[in-house]
Amino acid sequence: MPVDGSDVKITFDHDLRFASASELFPRRPVFVATRPRFVVMEIKTKQAQPHWLHRIVCQFELPSVPNSKFATGIERTQHSITFR
Repeated sequence: MPVDGSDVKITFDHDLRFASASELFPRRPVFVATRPRFVVMEIKTKQAQPHWLHRIVCQFELPSVPNSKFATGIERTQHSITFR
């Protein structure tokens, strides 16, 4: 648990790729990159955003963008299904 007692979880995702397959572990999956050379910083909290985090987000004008890796994977591999 962080020193301030918050429940903040921060992860960095990069080189996200998805593959279409008819089985769980295909032998030769063909991966599709979503955004090459992009890094996504994901911030999760169960409670309200801590003050220190709010200040950092404001100071650096970080955009808040809803994102679902699962939904993006489906959209990129199953072209007949969209989540909009």
